[in-house]
Amino acid sequence: MKLFKIILFITLLLNAELPPSAYTSMQDLAENCVVIKVIDSNESIDIKRNILKVKLKAKVLKVYKSKTLKIGDTIDIHYNKIYKLEPFFVGPASTPTLPKKTICKAYLNRDDKHFTPAAKSRSFLFLPSSHKR
Repeated sequence: MKLFKIILFITLLLNAELPPSAYTSMQDLAENCVVIKVIDSNESIDIKRNILKVKLKAKVLKVYKSKTLKIGDTIDIHYNKIYKLEPFFVGPASTPTLPKKTICKAYLNRDDKHFTPAAKSRSFLFLPSSHKR
């Protein structure tokens, strides 16, 4: 019984929400910090794995930090998120899905082919102008 309690505690601990300082640290470590406008947003569902695959095409409007990006660049952003959360799910908040025309500040890293969110649910910070559609 004691082993079960230890395993349960560790499982809950690993799935816990991250403290705000963890997100801030991930944002600080991001390779790129830019303002983007979403040009295209596509989603596909992998039912077997319970994953929503998100692919965005975005235009860079402003550059705060980047070694490679400049204003006017078009970039691809890919990421996965949980499709349907289980009841009583406890864990880090999911990275939001961005609809077309959304303008936001984005913290991104680059892998071989595309960009990925660098700070989980705090990778995209919505700007007041993005709510005007």
